[in-house]
Amino acid sequence: MHFNSIVSNGGRLGWDATLGENSIIGINSHTGWRSKISPNTVIEHDTIIGNHTTISSHSLIESYVHIGDRVIISSSSRICKYAKIHNHVNIFDSVHVGMNVWLDDFVRIYNNTIIGNNTNIGSRTVVGELATIGENTIIWSVHPLVRLLPLIVV
Repeated sequence: MHFNSIVSNGGRLGWDATLGENSIIGINSHTGWRSKISPNTVIEHDTIIGNHTTISSHSLIESYVHIGDRVIISSSSRICKYAKIHNHVNIFDSVHVGMNVWLDDFVRIYNNTIIGNNTNIGSRTVVGELATIGENTIIWSVHPLVRLLPLIVV
């Protein structure tokens, strides 16, 4: 932990976790073991960051967010309140994730993308660069093998 950083009351850094210069961990927020919070990053109150997760510089993670294990959030990104980000998700530079968004396992979101409030993005979905996804949207990818199964009507 850098001497210019703050861990608020009830906040906790996991084992072998790092907290960069001028970063803040809010009240009752927790990071997992070996997580890395880069300089000039703010994690607001009541947020959980998983194990082996990296949050790059100049990012903002708002209150009541849950981020899973092995997630990478690149610089200048914003994750809004009540978002749920599952395991192995990559969020690239300058991405805005709205309130109450659900990102399932292995989702990739590329640069300069905006995801609206109350959006659900399913497992293994890729969202391209400069995309804007509106509010109250559901995006699910379908595994190729699912298309091969016959439809059985009873």
